[in-house]
Amino acid sequence: MRKKLLATVLAASMVLSLAPLFPANTGTVVCAEEVNEAVGAEDKSSAWWTAFSKPYKLEAGKSLTVELDNYGNSTNVWNNYVMVFTNDGSTVPAAEAPAGHKEFAVVRADNWGWGGGDNKSLSGDDIIYTSTYADEAAFKDIMSDAHGTLTFERTGAVIKVSGKFVSNADASKSYERTVTLTTEDSSDVFVNFTVDNSYLKIKSVTAGEPGSPSDPTPTPDTPDTPTPTPDIPDTPDPTPTPDVPDTPDDPDPETPAKKTMKLSKVSVKKNATKITGTVSVSKATVKVKVGKNAYKKATVKNKNFTLKVAKLKKGTKVTIKVTKSGYKTLTKSYNVK
Repeated sequence: MRKKLLATVLAASMVLSLAPLFPANTGTVVCAEEVNEAVGAEDKSSAWWTAFSKPYKLEAGKSLTVELDNYGNSTNVWNNYVMVFTNDGSTVPAAEAPAGHKEFAVVRADNWGWGGGDNKSLSGDDIIYTSTYADEAAFKDIMSDAHGTLTFERTGAVIKVSGKFVSNADASKSYERTVTLTTEDSSDVFVNFTVDNSYLKIKSVTAGEPGSPSDPTPTPDTPDTPTPTPDIPDTPDPTPTPDVPDTPDDPDPETPAKKTMKLSKVSVKKNATKITGTVSVSKATVKVKVGKNAYKKATVKNKNFTLKVAKLKKGTKVTIKVTKSGYKTLTKSYNVK
């Protein structure tokens, strides 16, 4: 189903430019340079699981280097970039995902993630972290405005991510980090970036060999004479923008005539045995999904809803879907804190 188109431009200076690969049905980028892709609203208003990058494929035996700028809001360590590893690049809720969809792991910018449990990938293997920042305060300070480089190396089922982030405000402030997780040896693996009340700018993505990833911003030694450009017909746009829905949690188009609803006073606390909240309209239908479990219908009285659950664990994703005739479907996700 995923047909790949590769365009290679070889200039006389012998510098190889890697063009993006977009299967017609997914908008997948396999490798590219100068992506300049924004993720989330610039004012950092994008809530969790509402804004995503295009999926980037991680090829076995190769590396992928992503250069980006991260703008955290300094409120919480998780209000930064997040990496989502899947077998198909899909980022819709699990209940709406295509057949065969697997979410191997979701990994935050701080040392936390989930997939098969807290800090475990879907396989049940531990997600392993190393980092050099002094404490959470130092981390939030750097990540409020930081330039970073992340290098992904895939060896069979194992993905290793090596990163370095430097404060744009003070270059003396920086840290390095590695993440190691397990996927499946025989599967395709894609990584998407999302945000949580933060903003992300992916500047470039460059393919390379393991252990020696390409510099995403190389400065080659070029001669003073102009470099000739070969005549290659029908060269595709190196940074096309596929039609990707801005709101993956609600892919079905809504008619402008429908009204909107709001959620408030949502409580998803660690160790709690119930989830509560308030909808802006009465007599709405509320369904709640905890982690990878199926949606369950909550009890609604007037505008308030309640759902009894097993003891909530920190980091678990809770998705709430609200429907009512004449209104747009409302879907929001929260992390247990």
